[in-house]
Amino acid sequence: MKIIEYSRIIFKFIRKLIFPPTCVFCGRILEINSKINTCGQCGRYIKFCSDGVCCIKCGKPILGYNDKQLCYFCINNGAKRFDKIVSVFAYEDLVRNSIIRFKAKGYRGYADTFSDCMAAKFFEEYSHIKFDFLCGVPSNDKRNHKKDFDPVELLCNKLSKKIDLKYEKNIFKYLRKIQKQSALGYKERQKNMIDSLEVFENVDVSGKTILLIDDICTTRATITECSRALKKAGAKHVFALTLATVKNPD
Repeated sequence: MKIIEYSRIIFKFIRKLIFPPTCVFCGRILEINSKINTCGQCGRYIKFCSDGVCCIKCGKPILGYNDKQLCYFCINNGAKRFDKIVSVFAYEDLVRNSIIRFKAKGYRGYADTFSDCMAAKFFEEYSHIKFDFLCGVPSNDKRNHKKDFDPVELLCNKLSKKIDLKYEKNIFKYLRKIQKQSALGYKERQKNMIDSLEVFENVDVSGKTILLIDDICTTRATITECSRALKKAGAKHVFALTLATVKNPD
């Protein structure tokens, strides 16, 4: 057993010599023994949501419309579906390019660093909440299906272990065919997702407090629809955590 474990350590070391770790944001080569795949220089240019004022309901950066720190969307819509959304990064510049490589080009290795960041945000924002399980928003990207790669599922698998919370798969099913969200504008995205999902009949979410995971919060439409479906099926609370959020023209 010790020989097998020793062999794994040697193999891992040799692999790092051949393929040294690189920063997920800028691609700079890092020290072989680096525990996190980010360089010190990028930290000065990356914008974390915690760096500024964010809506206390949906987590999007705002200038501050009132003392309650609610964005225009949450003031007018009440955001009745989800209880709260928090995000790690603002979706811009280095973060945006990195997530595009992760999602579109299938850079699976980024998931370790991204899930580390999400775990830190979870403990910062949600450590006082007793969750029953976490689940991810369902994918509608046929390109990823062909590659057998679902970025949200990968993040959920990694994050589940880091925050010690059970990951439940196959929660949602589509009731109708929807268009790809990234191809639509702000208002069209909202309409596209309305009443498009429901929870599978054999999944019991009654009275549950659920952590919903997504990679990017763009218009809140997907999280809102997932939350609606979960609460219609009996869920008590739905809190969301995303890797990054887009600053919308509310």
